[in-house]
Amino acid sequence: MSRRRGGEPLPDLLVAVEQLKRGLDEGVMLLIDARASARYRGEKTPFDPVAGHVPGAVNHPGRLNLADDECFLPSALLPENFTSLLVRFSPRRLAHSWVPG
Repeated sequence: MSRRRGGEPLPDLLVAVEQLKRGLDEGVMLLIDARASARYRGEKTPFDPVAGHVPGAVNHPGRLNLADDECFLPSALLPENFTSLLVRFSPRRLAHSWVPG
């Protein structure tokens, strides 16, 4: 969820659960699950109350957006990481899910 510096979510970037479910069912939205692949597949669930992922979600581990020093990649390189995911969806039709841990 994108936040302002004060920590409040940006309301125009929030997606309601029903809106997301409908968008996934209709194939007009894409949910990106940024957890580690093992958690996405339900193989390692130390924090997740239910193993696996939301039906229709794709996995793109957040770690892929970090350099070896664990800082974000340069902003010019980040869009390249998402190119294959954006083939069918505009950035405004994406939802990003990440659970710490």
